[in-house]
Amino acid sequence: MEEILSSPSADLQKRFSQAKVAAIDGKVGKVTVLGVVLVDVEMIERGEMKSHDMRYTSFAHSFVMAIGREGFRVYQAWGQHGYHLDKYLMRGDSRLRSYKEAKTFLKRFQKLSRSQVR
Repeated sequence: MEEILSSPSADLQKRFSQAKVAAIDGKVGKVTVLGVVLVDVEMIERGEMKSHDMRYTSFAHSFVMAIGREGFRVYQAWGQHGYHLDKYLMRGDSRLRSYKEAKTFLKRFQKLSRSQVR
């Protein structure tokens, strides 16, 4: 918990915008890859991360975004709890997404990452 509290969160929307500008204004073929880790602080505070009690579901998740001239791609997997990267790729979920889709994606991510349990 100390590490989480002492590590500032990055603004995904700001970093995405910087990567988009670099891809569009930069050299052809320029791609920026952003690693995103969503930490479920509530679960860590409760100490339930160590518990095997399946009554609770964590929002913790990691994924990678590749931002290029034509748009962006998301790469993710959920290992032992769900799908693996190869299945994600075979389903076509890593398809090229438009910058219009990015607005919706980033807005929803911000809403999820700023949510609080009451």
